Amino acid sequence: MSGNPFSKLKQSVLAVQLIQFGGRQTSDFAATLKLCKEAGIQHVEVNYCKLPKVIPEFLAHCRASNVSVHAGHVRFEEISTNSRLSLVLSTMNELSCPMLICSGMATGTADVRWRRTARWFKGIFARCREQNVEFLYHPYKGCVSLHQGRCQLDDILDETADEKMNIVLDSFWCNSVVWFDSDRQLRLLERCRYFHLKDGFHRPKPPSRMFVPLGEGEISLDMWLSLIRKSATLHRQVSVVIEQDTYATDPFSELVRSMQYLLKKGLP
Repeated sequence: MSGNPFSKLKQSVLAVQLIQFGGRQTSDFAATLKLCKEAGIQHVEVNYCKLPKVIPEFLAHCRASNVSVHAGHVRFEEISTNSRLSLVLSTMNELSCPMLICSGMATGTADVRWRRTARWFKGIFARCREQNVEFLYHPYKGCVSLHQGRCQLDDILDETADEKMNIVLDSFWCNSVVWFDSDRQLRLLERCRYFHLKDGFHRPKPPSRMFVPLGEGEISLDMWLSLIRKSATLHRQVSVVIEQDTYATDPFSELVRSMQYLLKKGLP
């Protein structure tokens, strides 16, 4: 792969999400990180970050490839007890990882689980802050669906207003955000400086092609790029993670197409 496809990008942090390493051989992520280096990728988001058995080898290959772990991504159940949270935070420290992203929610009926989730997040937020780790919440499709002028994400934002806990917006799962009115968008962007950018089809044919390189699916990416630029006026640093959960041929060749799309669009 010649040249550095990222060299013209001025975005503060542009990263690529790596899949879960559970059950993988050391050689697998060694080769992946080598490709990251060749592509000029300096930051990765590890999905999921609880990797105690492979951390030494993983870190060695990160250093060799000059790649840093920008964020770790966990499910709610992986940090739903103090002991589980302690294990994840220990891993974060070993990875020198500055951000912990959580998706999912507490159990319970629909009318209480969001508030219960938010109250637990307040405690997690405090524990993370003690470790100099930023805690962010990654909502999914149902969280941003409006009902009578509100969405479930509003409960999270309200309950964590004092902490000013930030959220992650995903262009695929949160695509309805682009149709919100400007005041509601601003409320979200004030708490969002981290974006998962991906493209795809909600009813793909074949089903394996749900996710495709940026610009080749049905997601309103021009509107998302506009939101990212607005966020950049509100925050000192904005992070954009290229994420693609499935691929047709080679994941890195499709990643390059996504990078070329961003360059064409002039992402700042």
